[in-house]
Amino acid sequence: MTFVSCEFNRQSWLDAVKEHGFDPERRAFIPWEGVTMYLDEHAIQSTLRAVSTLPADSRIAFDFMSREWLEGTLAGRMARWSVQATYGEPFTFGFPIMPDFSSRLSDYSRSRDSLSTATGQWATRGGRLALRRPGP
Repeated sequence: MTFVSCEFNRQSWLDAVKEHGFDPERRAFIPWEGVTMYLDEHAIQSTLRAVSTLPADSRIAFDFMSREWLEGTLAGRMARWSVQATYGEPFTFGFPIMPDFSSRLSDYSRSRDSLSTATGQWATRGGRLALRRPGP
């Protein structure tokens, strides 16, 4: 595993990892933890769309906060405040999970130019979410 620093709100994730020897023609596992809640929506969409272009059987694992919890509860608002006060960076994004999270999440991985692009199936396992792209 190689750690690659990337400013997701300013640069392409795929370009950043290619600069460090990543081969986009080979299947990959991407651990993307502790990131999504600090990004803007465009950066998340761009990253998930880039991952959906990787070969079949590639995977991404990431954690996230729900928009409903982050923006609609006292606990979520307190978490935003305390993270900003402690670390100097706020939580800026939560995935909308209501009413159907898997269909909402699929919207983030589809190309705006071609909504019919087959990107695979989002699946949950043990509390984690993964994009499964079947082989040929």
